[in-house]
Amino acid sequence: MAELDILLHLIRLEEAVGGVAPTKHYHTSFGHSLTYDDLQRIAGEMACFMNLPFFVFRIHSKEQSSGVAGHVKLSGDRQQVVNVEIQPRLLGYPSAAVKVLAHELSHKYLEFHRIALPDDKRNEVLTDVTSIYLGFGEYVVDGSTYTQHDVFAKTRTTSTIGYLTPEECAFTYDVVCRMR
Repeated sequence: MAELDILLHLIRLEEAVGGVAPTKHYHTSFGHSLTYDDLQRIAGEMACFMNLPFFVFRIHSKEQSSGVAGHVKLSGDRQQVVNVEIQPRLLGYPSAAVKVLAHELSHKYLEFHRIALPDDKRNEVLTDVTSIYLGFGEYVVDGSTYTQHDVFAKTRTTSTIGYLTPEECAFTYDVVCRMR
């Protein structure tokens, strides 16, 4: 994705919600692994932080299809309870899990503010940009990759999460920091 496309997404967001979007960076604490109770707490904090305190995000463990880390069930209306699924293995990679949570909650933010693009792929990229724009950039950048260690096979596998490359996440985060 070109840097120009990212900048256009940021301009679109600033025009649509700049007056009500958070202007600070979100911070939370967690250990070396997470439980679903931790993710539930973090989701509640995130909802309040991004000015959606009237939604209750319910976090569920569910295996996702290949290449998918999470899913949010959008209702198309303003139902108060929003169900979010997270790939179970991500609990061992807290930054990645929080990054996925930020992305899925950003889907609801965009739906609530009626911001959408006609193309699914571009809409997913917009959602990643939105998660950084809303103040979750530190977690998006940190969680964009994670490394699995197999001590028995003596292997390491690095996986990338999201629709932006780690470099694009860093670029977007830098621009948002300068905006703020």
